[in-house]
Amino acid sequence: MECRKLASWLVAAMIAGTAVGCSSLGGAALEERVAAASSAGDHAAIAALYRAEAEKARGQGAEHRRLAAAYGRYRSMSTVFAARAREHCEALATLDAQRAERLDGLAAEHEDSLGP
Repeated sequence: MECRKLASWLVAAMIAGTAVGCSSLGGAALEERVAAASSAGDHAAIAALYRAEAEKARGQGAEHRRLAAAYGRYRSMSTVFAARAREHCEALATLDAQRAERLDGLAAEHEDSLGP
């Protein structure tokens, strides 16, 4: 029964973790800022938001890597479940790294818009 609870929690965490997108950057407010960006200050502010969100994604990736390692050491649950949980955490860590890279790319594009 304990494994079932843990599995349910793991699925919920996965859904919550992958549901984070641009809405975490401000949703409609960010959309309005991007649409209205016309000055160097506007682009610098948007770039800063993207850089901060990239740092959060890197932090989440580190946490997922630590969790993957913990599942690798977990001895009181089934080997199959521990392996699946570890693979899940490793996959999320990869997605977090990709998300951070894309956010850094968006920030760079806005920084390039600042001009000389």
